[in-house]
Amino acid sequence: MLQMRQYEYALTAFHQVLTLAPRLPEAHVNMGFALIGLEQWKQARDFFESAIELRRDQVNAYYGLATTLDELGDRPGAMGAMQAYLHLAPLDDPFRPRAEAALWEWRSELQQTQADRQKTP
Repeated sequence: MLQMRQYEYALTAFHQVLTLAPRLPEAHVNMGFALIGLEQWKQARDFFESAIELRRDQVNAYYGLATTLDELGDRPGAMGAMQAYLHLAPLDDPFRPRAEAALWEWRSELQQTQADRQKTP
């Protein structure tokens, strides 16, 4: 359902999974990604954070957390979460290039902002 972008149906399905297995980190992550699809950023963040609490090495939870934190305006938090993702993700992870690009872009924007502030009297 996530692959087909049927996020409402995915939410219903993952809610049922969480009813049966509330400590299953993968279900928390998938709820988070369904909520991203619906642009419900705060709720998505909560599910990614709970997945990480349940399993510290839940790689895709860090990627989702970075995405939601960036949308919520927490760029430092997003950068930290994406760095954690890159630290844990295998080199052949298909999302790794996108994560590296996002982190590079965020760092560049941060450096530009800092340079602009130094120019302003």
